[in-house]
Amino acid sequence: MQESNNSPKAKKTVTSAAIKAHWRARITRSRHKPYLGKVLTVSPGSLLLENDFNLRVGEKIKVEVAATYGSKKKILTALGVVRSSVLRSCGQSYGLKVRVERMRKDDQDFIKGYMNHAQSLGANR
Repeated sequence: MQESNNSPKAKKTVTSAAIKAHWRARITRSRHKPYLGKVLTVSPGSLLLENDFNLRVGEKIKVEVAATYGSKKKILTALGVVRSSVLRSCGQSYGLKVRVERMRKDDQDFIKGYMNHAQSLGANR
């Protein structure tokens, strides 16, 4: 018989789940001009964007985000791959899921700080 582990469970963090955000973004396809979009949700490993154009699944893109919370402001830069691009119910914009492949550590730390801040406000229930 195995001995039960009575140690307290690790505290659950929000860093694995996406949090709502409404930040402006610039999306650049390889060797193409940049397009404007909006971040809908954010996590250190993925982004959900809204934009006016369709991208192919698997396409590599660069996303620059004008992020802000509290008195903090930062331009976040991520290189990622499009996981899905679907026409939203409004019929005029696309929802774009992006898996982040590369992002600087300080940008990831900023996102984690934002996620903890948003959770403390109870804004993402």
